[in-house]
Amino acid sequence: MKLQLKKIIPCLLVVTSIFTGCTREIDKKHSLCMSLDIPMTQQESFDYASVLLLDLNNNGIVDTTAFDNSSAYFDFDGDGFKQKTVFAAKQDGVLVRDLNGDGLITSGKELFGGATTLRNGGFADNGFIALNELDSNGDHRITVEDPAYKELKVLSDYDDSGIVKLNEFKTLEALGINAIDITCEVENRTDDQGNQHRQTSKYHTETNKTFKITNVWLQQNLTVTRDQHVWIPKDIQGLPNAKGFGTSGSLHTAMFKDKSGQLKALVDAFINAETHLERVRLNEQIIFAWTQQPEKYSTYYQAPMDARRIGALEVFYGHKLPRPNGIGRQFAQLYNKQFDEFADTVFYQLSSQSFLKAYFEKALWSRDQLAEVYAGHYQKIVPLLFDLAYNDPVKAQEILRDFAKAVRGVDPYKPINVELLRKAIGDFIGDGHMSRYSASSVNLTLSALFDVSHSADVFVGNKVDNLAFGLGGNDLLYGKAGNDTLFGGAGYDELYGGVGKDSLNGGMHDDILSGEAGDDFLIGAQGDDILIAGLGDDTYQYSRGDGNDIINNFDLGSERKDTLFFGDGIEPNKVRVTRDQEDLVLVLIDHNHTVRLQYFYRSPFNEINQVIFSDGTRWSLVDLLKP
Repeated sequence: MKLQLKKIIPCLLVVTSIFTGCTREIDKKHSLCMSLDIPMTQQESFDYASVLLLDLNNNGIVDTTAFDNSSAYFDFDGDGFKQKTVFAAKQDGVLVRDLNGDGLITSGKELFGGATTLRNGGFADNGFIALNELDSNGDHRITVEDPAYKELKVLSDYDDSGIVKLNEFKTLEALGINAIDITCEVENRTDDQGNQHRQTSKYHTETNKTFKITNVWLQQNLTVTRDQHVWIPKDIQGLPNAKGFGTSGSLHTAMFKDKSGQLKALVDAFINAETHLERVRLNEQIIFAWTQQPEKYSTYYQAPMDARRIGALEVFYGHKLPRPNGIGRQFAQLYNKQFDEFADTVFYQLSSQSFLKAYFEKALWSRDQLAEVYAGHYQKIVPLLFDLAYNDPVKAQEILRDFAKAVRGVDPYKPINVELLRKAIGDFIGDGHMSRYSASSVNLTLSALFDVSHSADVFVGNKVDNLAFGLGGNDLLYGKAGNDTLFGGAGYDELYGGVGKDSLNGGMHDDILSGEAGDDFLIGAQGDDILIAGLGDDTYQYSRGDGNDIINNFDLGSERKDTLFFGDGIEPNKVRVTRDQEDLVLVLIDHNHTVRLQYFYRSPFNEINQVIFSDGTRWSLVDLLKP
């Protein structure tokens, strides 16, 4: 019998996606319409699921819960994955039907809405069409005259388990409901919680009162899901896990279900790989096997990209992606970026639970409410990274690149963790710890962590504390005002601290460092460098193997304390003090290098106040002036 509806037949089928603002017709899977001008993974993939909700507190409206505060998950489409969603507010209820008699409501097939299977094998367009099939006598109502009346129940105060149990719902009879009208009117309203009220009708009580029943399209997140619980054997429990999204279970679950053992073997190989590039390649293969992509590469329609990447994204998002138009270059660029960002999150999860675990265990984590991301504080990790580069540069070249990729993967859509790592490194350099390391190990650490190019850089700071790494190329770094940390790296660099308490490190090759006003810390590092400082208590550091440095110290302050510090491996009895016209020259006997204090004898303003060695020996100004 044809369903009789008021004003519209068969109750609206078109909605607007909150994801892109575009309009599309809902199919049985409620797949998203997407626009290429919106970066997908910076938002999660939202859609709607239709259900029938009853106004149980009789206030004239059906109330729903807010998505942001919801802890509810439910498997609307019956694919075994519970999507994050919302339900009726606890004072109202959801109409349900236990189809298999197990005392549970486990999927949208046992609700009334777009997931309800009709007798013809299709899916209902809304809850009232689904309910119509239970109208046995054609009176356009569900009453005690219909056999299904006794099977209908109402759920209220839904918890977050994702499975509705018998004690969580009531029968229609217990609620005093004796009839539900199937004929409906269009409501077309979005409530304050963002849920869409599209069709509405009435239910009747034993006291001859009528109240509202509404077909509501509830928000659901197709990406944030939970899979059905499975028992994980101990050999898999000992391997790193990664969170499931969309229609993929967790990595542990996928390994358990993979009877071939291929996925587990790939994870084992990832843990034991020796190079960064090998781990990156295995990370991608793990994603492909996890999402059950084909083994061989193929292009995706006209787009110049691996079709397996698209397939993996569709699994993680929980919906199909649009086909590319034309040659698909824009499509490939966008979705390759999305895949790479997601791959970084998987890389972080795998590495932080295995070969990088010893590092990430030392990170302190906090929730950054403004950025809505977990922020890592890496102060305890940074010394370990520099130690590794100094003691084992070959291994460090691989591990440091892994660590940088993993930090990006904490949240690849917000730069806060990369910025916090840079700050921790800047603080470490600024605190004067570089005397423990060679310039090459420092350059290796920074180059690997920040994956820099070798082109020349020009950096001009401002009035705040600046952190700048020139690294490759011939760089010009100017901190201006503020307490700045500048690192030249490889190349012939010029570093100017400006006003403030600055830390300058030239890195490799011949550099010019000028601290200018303020209490500055200058390290020429490898190469023949020129170090210049002005007003303030300045420290010049020279380490073994640094080259032939020139220090030009000029300070009019009467209370100043300017210091030359010799690092490990330079013994006082192996340093000879000589004079060359107006310059004082410190000759490192075993290393055939010199430190020249330019114009030292010209005036008191060019003197330094002391020389300190790493063993604690101190030469005062008087000692330096002795003939």
